[in-house]
Amino acid sequence: MSNAVISVELEEPVMHDATEIAAKNGMSVAGWIASTIEDRLRDERLTAEFYRRRASGGEGNALLDVLAKGPNLDPEPDDVF
Repeated sequence: MSNAVISVELEEPVMHDATEIAAKNGMSVAGWIASTIEDRLRDERLTAEFYRRRASGGEGNALLDVLAKGPNLDPEPDDVF
């Protein structure tokens, strides 16, 4: 796998914090940013996979079955939809 080089502009406070955190972790700022992006991408993939599995495991009418077990009442005036 080859590395891509990009230029990113960060606000000064963000760069300052990134520099401090990278130094505390014994990393370069570029290395810390790359690692942080990799972590975020992994989290996004895992979250998407979790919800994909959850969605595929349920029955289509399961929510309607749960709602049917509740009382059949009119909404209260302060109910928000």
